[in-house]
Amino acid sequence: MQNSTDNELWGEFEQSVDDKGRIVLPQDLRAPLGDEFVITRGPDRAVWLLPRPQWDLIYRQIKPGVTNSRQAALLQRQHGGRAYVKTDGQNRLTVPKHIRDYAGIDEDHKAVLIGVGDKVELWNKETWDAYNRALFNSDVVYAASEELENLRSQDAASAGTAVVAGR
Repeated sequence: MQNSTDNELWGEFEQSVDDKGRIVLPQDLRAPLGDEFVITRGPDRAVWLLPRPQWDLIYRQIKPGVTNSRQAALLQRQHGGRAYVKTDGQNRLTVPKHIRDYAGIDEDHKAVLIGVGDKVELWNKETWDAYNRALFNSDVVYAASEELENLRSQDAASAGTAVVAGR
């Protein structure tokens, strides 16, 4: 894994799941996640592993009383089953049963851990493979690349304006 900063999470790791729902957390993901981190449901049957500071940001946005929107209520339910977890002495993460059930992760199905910058996604390998086949076709990838290039151009233009304004 190559980190652009010490707290970013990148890489893809296929792991076995034992009969107790434990997965070895790769070394590249351990330090950025910290000693204790949050595991919660994500979209598309993925599970999110979040460093505590990242979870705190999400929680501040969705905690009861902050907003009464339908979207916040949905996210409160999605993350209502979150758990604080640690790895054991052998660097294994015990995935809570309700989270394993949600993602379809068990000893009969491999798991995939994917670092995506500010969090790790945990997927059932078959679900991850199907998601990749369906989503990462060339049209979608090209459209995303074009959008990223547009954002870079906007950032560069904004930076140039700031330099001119700063004279």
